[in-house]
Amino acid sequence: MRRVHGSLWIGLTAALFLGGCAGAIQEGAFRSVERTVQERSGLLVERLAFGSEAEERVARSVQELLEAPLTEENAVRIALLNNRELQAAYEELGVVAADWLDAGLVENPVLRGSAGFPTAEEDSGSDGTGPDLLAEVEWNVLSLFTRSLRRGSVGPKVAAAQARVAAAVLETVRRVRRAYAEVQAAEARVELFQQATAAAEAAELLAQRLREAGNIPEFDRLAQISFAQQMRISLEQAIAARDAARERLNALLGLWGPQTGWTLSGERLSDPPETLELPENLEAEAVRRSLELAALRQEIEAEAKRLGLLNATRWVQDLELSVETERQDGEWEAGPGLRLPLPLFDRKQGQRAAAEARLRQLAHRYTAQAVAVRAAARTAQRRLIAAHRIAQYYRSSVLPLHERLVERALLRYNAMQIGVFQLLAAKQAQVQAADRYTEALREYWQAWYDLQALQSGTTLELVSSPLPAAMEATPSAEGGH
Repeated sequence: MRRVHGSLWIGLTAALFLGGCAGAIQEGAFRSVERTVQERSGLLVERLAFGSEAEERVARSVQELLEAPLTEENAVRIALLNNRELQAAYEELGVVAADWLDAGLVENPVLRGSAGFPTAEEDSGSDGTGPDLLAEVEWNVLSLFTRSLRRGSVGPKVAAAQARVAAAVLETVRRVRRAYAEVQAAEARVELFQQATAAAEAAELLAQRLREAGNIPEFDRLAQISFAQQMRISLEQAIAARDAARERLNALLGLWGPQTGWTLSGERLSDPPETLELPENLEAEAVRRSLELAALRQEIEAEAKRLGLLNATRWVQDLELSVETERQDGEWEAGPGLRLPLPLFDRKQGQRAAAEARLRQLAHRYTAQAVAVRAAARTAQRRLIAAHRIAQYYRSSVLPLHERLVERALLRYNAMQIGVFQLLAAKQAQVQAADRYTEALREYWQAWYDLQALQSGTTLELVSSPLPAAMEATPSAEGGH
């Protein structure tokens, strides 16, 4: 009996040792995510630990980055440290690590025992040997034999989780870069309308004085007042849009309270390059590097191995060995036992059918996702091309044209050939063109970030904001409308 118990504990100890530690498994999975992100983006990620020390360390790092004017790269670094949605995504690795650990554990043995005491009539004739005792240890040894199969079906789920977490990191980086470009554009628009409003208010004051001196008609004074009012409204709208853009970036960076008082660096949205270099075979490359497709491939493999496990155990679903000892009339007896269910009715038909359906379902989803990735690649490339053309058109044609029109309108106004209303209309059109060029720059750089993210393995949605208008109504050469 001692030998039987000893072998059981040896088997259990070995199973626990082979099971490993979930924390170590999670750490190894996270290291794989780190390598994937670094290879595809050159960025370093960090998984936070719970506790006041870790929280304080992150807070200090974030505060140090916020003390200087915020750059795009520092915004990304803050998000990788402080975005709690991203940190929550990292914990998916802990969940699948625990599943992998559980899959490698064998079932616990079951200890059963009972005691039989003599009744009052039997007690008078008792020989003093004590109660009858029964002890039994049962162990489902099938779980030991199927351990590798179970882990084989869970292992791909760990790899799928790694791909999804890496995709979450790269998607967060994409969103931060897009949000930062949006703040840059919003700040530029505020500065543009601040300058335009200041000039309009100065002209408004001048018009008032000229009218008081009788040098201009009342119509021209009112036209100047109307133009100044439009500029004030446009400035308020630009400030509101900037504040909203800052809050969207704050949410991605995990900032709140005094931390949101950061200032933007002096970096401006740069002009697009003269020539646009596009990647070759973008569709095929996007499919090859898609982390979403990689996760689906692992899920397909996991489901296929799970189906194999179900097929392997449909005839032998449980195999329990037991050792039973009994003391009766002062004599001990011991012997082995076996429990094997007969698969006459339940051979896991339903489970196997469901697994087969899930396998087909995942295959269809994989194909659908591959089609979506290809469509997203084409859309991203076309959008970048269009955004580049529009920005180039504004820079090379629209802005120089409006500059010449304002210069000519001012000369004609000084020569008293046109009225103030026509001059103001030319200036207003110039401000609007500069505003639209800022939006065109924002659209170009956001489209550029999208294409870069697609190449790194991120899945993009097909729905996106509309492109700015490629053309505007061109004013006449005389400055009138």
